Parts: sequence; C-alpha cells; structure tokens
Amino acid sequence: MAKKPTQIKYNPLWEVKHEYTHGKDLITPGTLVKIKNVRGQFKFQKYVKNTDSGMEWVDVLGQTGYRSFYVYDLKGIIKPKKKRAKKDNV
Repeated sequence: MAKKPTQIKYNPLWEVKHEYTHGKDLITPGTLVKIKNVRGQFKFQKYVKNTDSGMEWVDVLGQTGYRSFYVYDLKGIIKPKKKRAKKDNV
C-alpha cells in the first residue's frame, strides 16, 4: 500500500514559493545554483520570505543535505555549456 502524499504545513508567517527570479533568470526546483563563498553547486528547492521580519532565503539541496542561504548570497544559476561546432580544415 502506497503512502498518501501529505501537504507540508509551513509557519504561517512564511511566504513560500517554488520559483524565484534572480536577475533575468527564472529559478525552478532542481535548477543548479552557485552560492557566494561556498564551494560546490546546489539544487534549488524553494524561496521563503518571512513576512514578519522581511528576511528572505532560499532552501537548496547539496551533497551534504539540505541547506539554507540568504538571497543576497545567491550568485546565480549554472547554465549548461554550449558545444562549439567543429571546423573542417581543408
């Protein structure tokens, strides 16, 4: 028998979104992001804003587990590298 999916109940003072716009980039869950002064890359999970204090942070998933960083520490997304076309030497 499969488990029933349960809806997560967050703190009522938190505004939780699963999308975040950083500059021109729209970040969705699973997008790889870089964080300032932290080695490695992380998968974006959600954006959270505390409506009472005004603090904003992002929850990410790294190799060591779940971590949270302030929005101003977000460096940007990791875009896939573009492949160059090979030139024929004739």
